[in-house]
Amino acid sequence: MTGQDDSVVFQFDDSSLDMSVLDISGDSGSPGPTSPSSCIPRAKERDWASFLRRAEEEDVKNTIIADNIHGHIVVPAICQAVIDTPQFDRLRGLRQLGSAHYVYPAAKHSRWEHSLGVMHLAGQFINHLMLKKPGCADEVDRICVMLAGLCHDLGHGPFSHLWENFVSEARDGYKWMHEKTSLDMLDFIINDNNLLPVFAQNGLTENDITFVKEMIFGPFHKGSDKDGAWPYLGRGPEKFFLYEIVANKISSIDVDKWDYMLRDNSALSIGVTFDYRRFILHSDIMEVEGRSRLCLRDKEAESVQEMFLDRVRLHRKGYQHRTIKIIDRMVLDALLAADKHLDLLKTSSGQVCPLSKACDDVLEFSKLSDDFLMRSIQYSSDPRMEQAKQILNKITKRQLYKLVGYVEYCGEIGIKVKEAEEDLDKVIKEKEETVLRDADLAVIKKKINMGMGSTNPVENVLFFDKKGRTRGFTSDQLRQVLPREVNSEALMVVCRRDEAEVLKDARDVFKTWAKSTFRGRKGFNFRIVD
Repeated sequence: MTGQDDSVVFQFDDSSLDMSVLDISGDSGSPGPTSPSSCIPRAKERDWASFLRRAEEEDVKNTIIADNIHGHIVVPAICQAVIDTPQFDRLRGLRQLGSAHYVYPAAKHSRWEHSLGVMHLAGQFINHLMLKKPGCADEVDRICVMLAGLCHDLGHGPFSHLWENFVSEARDGYKWMHEKTSLDMLDFIINDNNLLPVFAQNGLTENDITFVKEMIFGPFHKGSDKDGAWPYLGRGPEKFFLYEIVANKISSIDVDKWDYMLRDNSALSIGVTFDYRRFILHSDIMEVEGRSRLCLRDKEAESVQEMFLDRVRLHRKGYQHRTIKIIDRMVLDALLAADKHLDLLKTSSGQVCPLSKACDDVLEFSKLSDDFLMRSIQYSSDPRMEQAKQILNKITKRQLYKLVGYVEYCGEIGIKVKEAEEDLDKVIKEKEETVLRDADLAVIKKKINMGMGSTNPVENVLFFDKKGRTRGFTSDQLRQVLPREVNSEALMVVCRRDEAEVLKDARDVFKTWAKSTFRGRKGFNFRIVD
């Protein structure tokens, strides 16, 4: 140590700095010596102006957005071009958790910020892989993966996944998938906002757009990936790992899940232990059966299993909370009652478009959001909307459907909701004296598992050991750290009317139905709720 002040960390000689390019004269206009700016050569003035212009151009290329989950997110210009469209902006009006805010007041975050979060995590993941395995992907691949994360939820309808159930009930089993509508909405965004030139300026081709769609939906041009033939058009087998980042069809471990778990838990405060950063750091790419696959260090198997247990907790205590499920049923009933009468959307011929068919027309579908639809029903003056209005007003006044009983089973119950409702109606009709009417009772199913039914998804994860050899885990090995199957179902029977005599009859009907349906079947527990 010297006798100098220890607080001085370093010194530099400013004599080597050319300060002449800066005008720091502070000239007030009074007479005096010649100001420094008057001595600046014109060439240096141009250099300074060029420097400022380049800085401004760099700012235009990327945007920084402050996110409450991930901090500051850097948004590439091409992603910002998609964000700054009316169709993407619609996601601000779609709550990520639908009706959950009636139980968890903070659960009002939207699919807009979730989509940004997935884009951000997709970028983080591929950045790591590109550093780990130089040459495995290029800048266009990186942008495509981030675009897929950004656009993966474009096709969602109001009230989260409830809209899929609504379409299925209103159109008698018609199967609508929001992922397919996401592809149609992406096409609509590109065409309606003339984004193809923007994509081209950033080096993206039509084939890259196909690649983005495949990462969202899976193979849709050449069939499924089950027969062994390569089903994708966007990229070849050497880049298969890119298809495992946003929507992993093999193990369901992807950046979409990581963001919604963190974001939802921030609102629900249920508790998530999984750390996606550790997963990324222990990930690598290896060739398996002719394909470049994402692999994870084998010592992280238990951590991955914890992630799925976090998911189970979120479903049991959050997404499928008893009251949320009941409110979902009420919202569903209101939508069904309003379906053909709400004068909100028009077909190409000018006729009223039923709500349940809006998903067939992206232009009409892009008009729908949670609050817009809810308020349109509540304040409708059409007398045909009275039933739907009454149901929504009951939710507002907390006059919810009454739970009269439920059946629980550790495993799959094996009874469909529609079958259970039909059996309950039969019991009502066989009852000699009752104040119950058809459709007074509704059945709600709760399904809790690790995301792939009775299968442990960790079995589908590809691991590698410290010597670089790939391996997997069997169900028996995984049960050593997970002693019981995390797979249960419950059937909740609710009554749409709340008069005392109606509820009394409803409990009697539930008891008769439960005994006749589950008598002699081990492991089934049923309870009457007073």
